[in-house]
Amino acid sequence: MHPRELPPPTLDLESLKLPRKPKVRRIVIEPYVDHYGEDELRVWIVFDDATTDREFMSEGVREVTRAIRDALLEMGETRFPYKRYVRSREFRHRRAS
Repeated sequence: MHPRELPPPTLDLESLKLPRKPKVRRIVIEPYVDHYGEDELRVWIVFDDATTDREFMSEGVREVTRAIRDALLEMGETRFPYKRYVRSREFRHRRAS
């Protein structure tokens, strides 16, 4: 099956080993075609609105990224995950990009 025909994977927040802070509210995975025309994934990591700028630069964000990457690899996902880090309010007001 062609990657474009595959549905995006879903991740359960409860099953991921996520740090307490910054608080992840949602993970949204969408199909994405990169600038080379390759079928990849866009992963929206949606943090709580109370997440500070300092927390965005913390080890906690790296732990979240690692947990998501590991879960996708365990699922056998081969498409590259292009990650976007946003607060809930930013996700609600995002524009297609």
